[in-house]
Amino acid sequence: MRLLRLLTFLLVALSGLPVAAGGTRDILWLFPDYPPNYILSGPHKGQGLAEKRETSIRNALTVYRHHRMVANMARIKEEMKHRDNACNGSMQKTQERERFAIFSAPLLETLPNGLVTRSDRKADFAPFLNSRGELQLARLLQSGKFRLAVAAGRSYGQYIDADLQAGRDNTSLHPFYATDIFSTGLLQLARHKSVDAVLGYPTELCWALLQLKLADNDFCFIPVEGGPPLMHTHVICSRSATGKAVIDRVNELLRRGELQEEAERAYLEWLPAASRARYLQLRRAQKPGNK
Repeated sequence: MRLLRLLTFLLVALSGLPVAAGGTRDILWLFPDYPPNYILSGPHKGQGLAEKRETSIRNALTVYRHHRMVANMARIKEEMKHRDNACNGSMQKTQERERFAIFSAPLLETLPNGLVTRSDRKADFAPFLNSRGELQLARLLQSGKFRLAVAAGRSYGQYIDADLQAGRDNTSLHPFYATDIFSTGLLQLARHKSVDAVLGYPTELCWALLQLKLADNDFCFIPVEGGPPLMHTHVICSRSATGKAVIDRVNELLRRGELQEEAERAYLEWLPAASRARYLQLRRAQKPGNK
Protein backbone atom coordinates (compact mmCIF):
# COMPACT_ATOMS: atom_id res chain seq x y z
CA MET A 1 0.00 0.00 0.00
CA ARG A 2 2.84 2.38 0.93
CA LEU A 3 4.52 1.61 -2.42
CA LEU A 4 1.26 2.27 -4.30
CA ARG A 5 0.90 5.67 -2.60
CA LEU A 6 4.47 6.56 -3.50
CA LEU A 7 3.95 5.62 -7.16
CA THR A 8 0.74 7.68 -7.31
CA PHE A 9 2.54 10.69 -5.83
CA LEU A 10 5.37 10.38 -8.35
CA LEU A 11 2.98 10.17 -11.30
CA VAL A 12 1.14 13.29 -10.16
CA ALA A 13 4.36 15.20 -9.52
CA LEU A 14 5.81 14.30 -12.91
CA SER A 15 2.65 15.28 -14.74
CA GLY A 16 3.00 18.90 -13.61
CA LEU A 17 -0.79 19.20 -13.36
CA PRO A 18 -2.82 20.56 -10.44
CA VAL A 19 -4.87 17.81 -8.90
CA ALA A 20 -8.18 18.33 -7.13
CA ALA A 21 -9.75 16.11 -4.52
CA GLY A 22 -10.15 12.59 -5.78
CA GLY A 23 -7.29 12.91 -8.29
CA THR A 24 -9.19 14.99 -10.87
CA ARG A 25 -7.18 17.73 -12.62
CA ASP A 26 -8.79 21.19 -12.76
CA ILE A 27 -8.93 23.27 -15.95
CA LEU A 28 -10.38 26.79 -16.10
CA TRP A 29 -12.01 27.70 -19.44
CA LEU A 30 -12.12 31.48 -19.90
CA PHE A 31 -14.44 33.01 -22.47
CA PRO A 32 -15.75 36.48 -23.38
CA ASP A 33 -19.31 37.70 -23.81
CA TYR A 34 -18.91 37.73 -27.57
CA PRO A 35 -21.79 36.46 -29.70
CA PRO A 36 -22.08 34.49 -31.86
CA ASN A 37 -18.89 32.79 -30.59
CA TYR A 38 -20.16 32.77 -27.01
CA ILE A 39 -23.82 33.56 -26.34
CA LEU A 40 -24.61 34.18 -22.68
CA SER A 41 -28.30 35.05 -22.79
CA GLY A 42 -31.47 34.89 -24.88
CA PRO A 43 -32.94 32.04 -26.94
CA HIS A 44 -29.52 31.09 -28.37
CA LYS A 45 -27.80 30.92 -24.98
CA GLY A 46 -25.06 28.29 -24.96
CA GLN A 47 -25.33 27.68 -28.72
CA GLY A 48 -22.43 29.89 -29.80
CA LEU A 49 -20.19 28.50 -32.50
CA ALA A 50 -17.19 28.35 -30.16
CA GLU A 51 -19.25 26.99 -27.26
CA LYS A 52 -20.32 23.92 -29.23
CA ARG A 53 -16.78 22.79 -30.02
CA GLU A 54 -15.55 23.71 -26.54
CA THR A 55 -18.30 21.52 -25.04
CA SER A 56 -17.15 18.61 -27.22
CA ILE A 57 -13.56 19.11 -26.05
CA ARG A 58 -14.56 19.18 -22.39
CA ASN A 59 -16.69 16.07 -22.80
CA ALA A 60 -13.79 14.23 -24.43
CA LEU A 61 -11.19 15.24 -21.83
CA THR A 62 -12.74 13.33 -18.94
CA VAL A 63 -9.48 13.16 -17.00
CA TYR A 64 -10.00 16.83 -16.07
CA ARG A 65 -12.54 18.62 -13.94
CA HIS A 66 -13.64 21.61 -16.02
CA HIS A 67 -14.66 25.07 -14.78
CA ARG A 68 -15.87 28.06 -16.83
CA MET A 69 -15.54 31.78 -16.23
CA VAL A 70 -16.66 34.82 -18.23
CA ALA A 71 -13.81 37.27 -18.83
CA ASN A 72 -12.98 40.02 -21.28
CA MET A 73 -9.93 39.68 -23.52
CA ALA A 74 -7.68 41.68 -21.18
CA ARG A 75 -8.65 39.42 -18.24
CA ILE A 76 -8.11 36.26 -20.32
CA LYS A 77 -4.62 37.48 -21.18
CA GLU A 78 -3.76 38.16 -17.53
CA GLU A 79 -5.17 34.83 -16.32
CA MET A 80 -3.17 32.98 -18.97
CA LYS A 81 -0.01 34.69 -17.73
CA HIS A 82 -0.56 33.98 -14.04
CA ARG A 83 -2.39 30.63 -13.99
CA ASP A 84 -0.98 27.33 -15.18
CA ASN A 85 -4.38 25.79 -15.98
CA ALA A 86 -6.28 28.42 -18.02
CA CYS A 87 -7.63 27.66 -21.51
CA ASN A 88 -9.76 29.23 -24.25
CA GLY A 89 -11.44 27.43 -27.13
CA SER A 90 -11.30 30.09 -29.86
CA MET A 91 -8.23 32.24 -30.41
CA GLN A 92 -6.10 33.36 -33.34
CA LYS A 93 -2.33 33.08 -33.11
CA THR A 94 -0.25 36.20 -32.63
CA GLN A 95 3.38 36.66 -31.59
CA GLU A 96 2.29 38.39 -28.39
CA ARG A 97 -0.06 35.56 -27.39
CA GLU A 98 2.59 32.93 -28.07
CA ARG A 99 4.67 34.43 -25.28
CA PHE A 100 2.17 33.31 -22.63
CA ALA A 101 0.04 30.61 -24.29
CA ILE A 102 0.43 27.30 -26.12
CA PHE A 103 -1.63 26.83 -29.27
CA SER A 104 -3.26 23.69 -30.60
CA ALA A 105 -3.09 22.67 -34.23
CA PRO A 106 -5.58 24.68 -36.34
CA LEU A 107 -9.13 23.88 -35.33
CA LEU A 108 -11.08 25.98 -37.82
CA GLU A 109 -10.47 28.28 -40.78
CA THR A 110 -12.51 31.48 -40.74
CA LEU A 111 -13.01 34.56 -42.88
CA PRO A 112 -11.09 37.60 -41.62
CA ASN A 113 -12.50 41.02 -40.78
CA GLY A 114 -13.90 43.01 -43.67
CA LEU A 115 -16.05 45.99 -44.54
CA VAL A 116 -19.84 45.87 -44.23
CA THR A 117 -21.99 48.32 -46.13
CA ARG A 118 -25.52 48.56 -47.48
CA SER A 119 -26.07 46.56 -50.66
CA ASP A 120 -27.41 49.65 -52.41
CA ARG A 121 -24.08 51.40 -51.71
CA LYS A 122 -21.77 48.62 -52.92
CA ALA A 123 -21.17 50.30 -56.31
CA ASP A 124 -19.79 53.37 -54.51
CA PHE A 125 -16.90 51.24 -53.20
CA ALA A 126 -16.06 49.67 -56.60
CA PRO A 127 -13.28 52.18 -57.43
CA PHE A 128 -11.42 51.03 -54.31
CA LEU A 129 -11.48 47.29 -55.05
CA ASN A 130 -8.57 45.34 -56.52
CA SER A 131 -8.90 42.71 -59.25
CA ARG A 132 -9.87 40.07 -56.64
CA GLY A 133 -12.72 42.19 -55.29
CA GLU A 134 -10.82 43.12 -52.10
CA LEU A 135 -11.05 46.59 -50.60
CA GLN A 136 -7.94 48.78 -50.65
CA LEU A 137 -8.64 50.33 -47.27
CA ALA A 138 -5.77 52.85 -47.24
CA ARG A 139 -6.91 54.34 -50.57
CA LEU A 140 -10.49 54.53 -49.36
CA LEU A 141 -9.50 56.39 -46.18
CA GLN A 142 -7.24 58.76 -48.11
CA SER A 143 -10.11 59.68 -50.42
CA GLY A 144 -12.05 61.22 -47.54
CA LYS A 145 -15.31 60.28 -49.27
CA PHE A 146 -16.61 57.75 -46.76
CA ARG A 147 -17.47 57.62 -43.07
CA LEU A 148 -16.23 54.36 -41.53
CA ALA A 149 -17.45 53.19 -38.11
CA VAL A 150 -14.80 51.43 -36.00
CA ALA A 151 -15.03 50.13 -32.43
CA ALA A 152 -12.71 52.17 -30.20
CA GLY A 153 -9.84 50.06 -28.86
CA ARG A 154 -10.57 47.03 -31.03
CA SER A 155 -7.89 45.24 -33.06
CA TYR A 156 -9.04 44.19 -36.54
CA GLY A 157 -5.84 42.35 -37.45
CA GLN A 158 -2.36 43.67 -38.14
CA TYR A 159 -2.88 44.69 -41.76
CA ILE A 160 -6.16 46.54 -41.11
CA ASP A 161 -4.87 48.12 -37.90
CA ALA A 162 -1.89 49.53 -39.83
CA ASP A 163 -4.20 51.31 -42.29
CA LEU A 164 -6.42 52.59 -39.48
CA GLN A 165 -3.41 53.85 -37.53
CA ALA A 166 -2.10 55.66 -40.61
CA GLY A 167 -5.51 57.30 -41.05
CA ARG A 168 -6.20 57.96 -37.34
CA ASP A 169 -6.41 61.73 -37.93
CA ASN A 170 -8.64 61.27 -40.94
CA THR A 171 -12.21 62.52 -40.64
CA SER A 172 -13.31 59.32 -42.43
CA LEU A 173 -12.93 57.33 -39.19
CA HIS A 174 -15.85 57.42 -36.76
CA PRO A 175 -14.98 55.50 -33.57
CA PHE A 176 -17.86 54.34 -31.40
CA TYR A 177 -17.75 53.49 -27.70
CA ALA A 178 -20.13 50.71 -26.68
CA THR A 179 -20.20 47.43 -24.79
CA ASP A 180 -20.51 45.61 -28.12
CA ILE A 181 -17.85 45.91 -30.82
CA PHE A 182 -19.98 45.69 -33.96
CA SER A 183 -23.77 46.03 -33.59
CA THR A 184 -23.64 49.71 -32.62
CA GLY A 185 -21.73 50.45 -35.82
CA LEU A 186 -24.21 48.48 -37.92
CA LEU A 187 -27.08 50.34 -36.27
CA GLN A 188 -25.47 53.65 -37.27
CA LEU A 189 -25.20 52.35 -40.81
CA ALA A 190 -28.65 50.78 -41.09
CA ARG A 191 -31.00 53.14 -39.31
CA HIS A 192 -29.29 56.42 -38.60
CA LYS A 193 -27.20 56.36 -41.81
CA SER A 194 -24.58 58.43 -40.00
CA VAL A 195 -21.81 56.23 -41.44
CA ASP A 196 -21.23 54.53 -44.80
CA ALA A 197 -19.66 51.29 -43.57
CA VAL A 198 -18.48 49.37 -40.50
CA LEU A 199 -15.63 46.89 -39.99
CA GLY A 200 -16.19 43.42 -38.54
CA TYR A 201 -16.44 39.67 -39.08
CA PRO A 202 -19.20 38.20 -41.24
CA THR A 203 -20.37 36.14 -38.24
CA GLU A 204 -20.84 39.39 -36.31
CA LEU A 205 -22.95 40.67 -39.20
CA CYS A 206 -25.14 37.56 -39.05
CA TRP A 207 -25.66 37.95 -35.29
CA ALA A 208 -26.38 41.69 -35.52
CA LEU A 209 -28.90 41.18 -38.33
CA LEU A 210 -30.74 38.66 -36.14
CA GLN A 211 -30.74 40.94 -33.09
CA LEU A 212 -31.71 44.09 -34.97
CA LYS A 213 -34.25 42.26 -37.17
CA LEU A 214 -32.61 43.44 -40.40
CA ALA A 215 -32.65 41.63 -43.76
CA ASP A 216 -29.53 39.72 -44.85
CA ASN A 217 -29.71 40.89 -48.49
CA ASP A 218 -29.76 44.57 -47.45
CA PHE A 219 -26.06 44.37 -46.53
CA CYS A 220 -22.88 43.11 -48.15
CA PHE A 221 -19.47 42.06 -46.84
CA ILE A 222 -16.30 43.13 -48.68
CA PRO A 223 -12.93 41.50 -47.81
CA VAL A 224 -9.96 43.81 -47.17
CA GLU A 225 -6.72 43.59 -49.16
CA GLY A 226 -3.53 42.61 -47.37
CA GLY A 227 -4.53 39.67 -45.21
CA PRO A 228 -4.94 35.93 -45.80
CA PRO A 229 -8.21 34.79 -47.40
CA LEU A 230 -8.79 32.51 -44.40
CA MET A 231 -7.48 32.65 -40.84
CA HIS A 232 -6.82 29.83 -38.37
CA THR A 233 -8.56 29.49 -35.01
CA HIS A 234 -6.94 27.48 -32.20
CA VAL A 235 -7.52 26.20 -28.70
CA ILE A 236 -5.01 27.86 -26.37
CA CYS A 237 -3.85 27.12 -22.82
CA SER A 238 -1.38 28.59 -20.34
CA ARG A 239 2.28 28.17 -21.32
CA SER A 240 2.96 25.55 -18.65
CA ALA A 241 3.21 21.79 -18.19
CA THR A 242 -0.53 21.78 -17.49
CA GLY A 243 -1.31 23.74 -20.62
CA LYS A 244 0.92 21.55 -22.78
CA ALA A 245 -0.76 18.40 -21.50
CA VAL A 246 -4.21 19.75 -22.37
CA ILE A 247 -3.11 20.94 -25.82
CA ASP A 248 -1.51 17.54 -26.51
CA ARG A 249 -4.85 15.89 -25.78
CA VAL A 250 -6.72 18.44 -27.94
CA ASN A 251 -4.33 17.72 -30.80
CA GLU A 252 -5.13 14.02 -30.45
CA LEU A 253 -8.81 14.89 -30.94
CA LEU A 254 -7.96 17.07 -33.93
CA ARG A 255 -6.05 14.26 -35.62
CA ARG A 256 -9.30 12.28 -35.77
CA GLY A 257 -10.94 15.07 -37.80
CA GLU A 258 -14.38 15.00 -36.15
CA LEU A 259 -13.80 18.17 -34.11
CA GLN A 260 -12.94 20.21 -37.21
CA GLU A 261 -16.06 18.99 -39.01
CA GLU A 262 -18.25 19.95 -36.05
CA ALA A 263 -16.57 23.37 -35.79
CA GLU A 264 -17.08 24.09 -39.48
CA ARG A 265 -20.77 23.10 -39.35
CA ALA A 266 -21.32 25.49 -36.44
CA TYR A 267 -19.39 28.25 -38.22
CA LEU A 268 -21.45 27.91 -41.40
CA GLU A 269 -24.65 28.36 -39.38
CA TRP A 270 -23.51 31.87 -38.44
CA LEU A 271 -22.44 33.14 -41.87
CA PRO A 272 -24.65 35.34 -44.06
CA ALA A 273 -25.54 33.63 -47.36
CA ALA A 274 -23.02 35.50 -49.55
CA SER A 275 -20.16 35.02 -47.05
CA ARG A 276 -21.06 31.33 -46.73
CA ALA A 277 -20.74 30.89 -50.50
CA ARG A 278 -17.37 32.69 -50.51
CA TYR A 279 -16.11 30.62 -47.59
CA LEU A 280 -17.06 27.31 -49.21
CA GLN A 281 -15.43 28.41 -52.46
CA LEU A 282 -12.17 29.22 -50.65
CA ARG A 283 -12.27 25.92 -48.76
CA ARG A 284 -12.79 23.96 -51.98
CA ALA A 285 -9.88 25.78 -53.62
CA GLN A 286 -7.59 24.63 -50.80
CA LYS A 287 -8.34 20.94 -51.24
CA PRO A 288 -5.70 18.84 -53.04
CA GLY A 289 -6.24 18.74 -56.78
CA ASN A 290 -8.17 22.04 -56.86
CA LYS A 291 -5.20 24.40 -56.86
